[in-house]
Amino acid sequence: MALVKLRFPILRKAVVDRWALEIFLPMEVRTSQGTWRPLPFCFDTGTQLTTIPVVLARQLSIPFTTARPVTIQGTTGQGRGYLSPISFAVDGLPRLQFPALCCFSQYDLKQPLFSLTDLMVQFTFASAVPSTGHSLRSLVLRLRSDPPGEPRE
Repeated sequence: MALVKLRFPILRKAVVDRWALEIFLPMEVRTSQGTWRPLPFCFDTGTQLTTIPVVLARQLSIPFTTARPVTIQGTTGQGRGYLSPISFAVDGLPRLQFPALCCFSQYDLKQPLFSLTDLMVQFTFASAVPSTGHSLRSLVLRLRSDPPGEPRE
């Protein structure tokens, strides 16, 4: 496979009395019907597992099981979640799918979170200098050759 390089803009958001930086990763997640649904994730280096709210998973028909319950410790307290595998695809790599162990959370998250661990298993990454369309900087992902993903079904 040829060298694949994807760029995602780093965005700035006002939080209380300062600016915070965010990176959104446009992805698709496989549904219980075997189709793919768009689902943008916020890249979160602090989360240990890629996380999708249970409510959103049910709305989008993303399959998960409640057989592996876990306690989630967040900044606002504890909650309940369920560990279950997912298949995801990254915008820009339409022919590949990747596995991840996901935490389906009963927390009311505003956005699904994508973990650093799941990103590093599949990609190497760096930041790039500001450019047209990426005024702050951008996250650059390169597909690793050691697990290159699987052909998308």
